[in-house]
Amino acid sequence: MADFLCKSGQPLHYFHKDSGLEADFLVRRHGECVVLEVKSGTGKAKSMKTILKNKNVYHVYNAIKLGQYNVGHEGEVLTISLYMGLLVKEQLENLIILDIDLSAVR
Repeated sequence: MADFLCKSGQPLHYFHKDSGLEADFLVRRHGECVVLEVKSGTGKAKSMKTILKNKNVYHVYNAIKLGQYNVGHEGEVLTISLYMGLLVKEQLENLIILDIDLSAVR
């Protein structure tokens, strides 16, 4: 997914805290920050769920999860199969992605 996003002109942004909380990609959609989580299998996406549960801290209200899944929508998470990653480009190509200062990240 990183290769696909990079080749489509998307800057890549990764979020990580010392507590272990991490998000694969952060993108902006319709003026809101969205987590884009990629799983090689059928992982639980614990960090994504934590970010979504703490809206007052992270200000993230929606997520897109790609993995070995059927297409589905549960709450604020849109789930799609990895092979459908090409469809994400259609949604992301006109988005503004904020620069994140990663100088404090080890």
